[in-house]
Amino acid sequence: MRFSPSSQLTLLALASLLASCDPPPGDAIPQGPAGELLVRPDLGDGKEVVLLAKDLRVPFDLAQSQVLQTQVSREPGFVLKVEDALGVLSTQGRQFREAISRDPEVIFLDAIDDVLLDPVLAEAMQAGVKVVSLNGKVVPPRCDSAVYCEEEEVGRIAGRMIAEALDRKAEEEGAAETTGRLVEIRGVEGDAAGEARHQGMMDALADQSGIILVHDAPGGWATDSCAAVLADAYRLQHQFDVVYAHDDDMAAVAGEAAVNQGVRENTFILGTNGFGGSGGGQDLMRRGEIDATIFHPIPADFAWRIVKKWNADPSFRAKAEYKLQ
Repeated sequence: MRFSPSSQLTLLALASLLASCDPPPGDAIPQGPAGELLVRPDLGDGKEVVLLAKDLRVPFDLAQSQVLQTQVSREPGFVLKVEDALGVLSTQGRQFREAISRDPEVIFLDAIDDVLLDPVLAEAMQAGVKVVSLNGKVVPPRCDSAVYCEEEEVGRIAGRMIAEALDRKAEEEGAAETTGRLVEIRGVEGDAAGEARHQGMMDALADQSGIILVHDAPGGWATDSCAAVLADAYRLQHQFDVVYAHDDDMAAVAGEAAVNQGVRENTFILGTNGFGGSGGGQDLMRRGEIDATIFHPIPADFAWRIVKKWNADPSFRAKAEYKLQ
């Protein structure tokens, strides 16, 4: 079965409808070489804003930092400092304490671990430093507000899209039952967000007995390691119908692997993030390198609006949690 362009667009529209935030995100993702921060404002006069990022080697984390830097650079009177923990909890804890000591206007925290950061969160609250959490691990009263997308829902959307694609395949082939062999490519081993997405996907497919997960491995957010995962999947499984990758770059690697195996027309490739611009998920889909992408809202984009409201109106009270649907 060939997954047609019209089907691709239908699936993207479905993903955008289910996963877009309200109000919608502002600007498209800035484009630049991988790993490069596009705006590096020097700390000088102005209110300091701190982003404590988990790991800027991860495409989504990098994109989030780029969006926030672009937004802050447009706002007079603010300067941004980005701290990259590189996935190391002790590094993030140290960066957090150093940021508190500078008494910034706000700290945006994408926490690696909520429990082990509890003492530092308490220090921030005691010092009166505003903290906005960018994932669901940390929520009030341990911070001032939390803005996040539920990763389980991203996984549930993936499961529904996979089932829809395979339902259509069964209908076109005149099969009595929907069946399919599924390969999942996560980011890194032990990542909580990846586990939540996986569980959401499996929940959505729970009543689809004919759809079987045959290979599940971390692709490391990188081309070489992802290609190795796909090589193992083809060696061990020989044939499968769907690849769900936890970001669009890894999905593109899966698409290329399917071309090399001569099975691209019969393989549904689904990614995540749905960024615009050259090389983003929407562009990859238009070029046919992947078949669909799930748009993942960027918490820092929405969270920055909270800070602007605080600055404009000191009496503004943010909600405890904003779940980007």
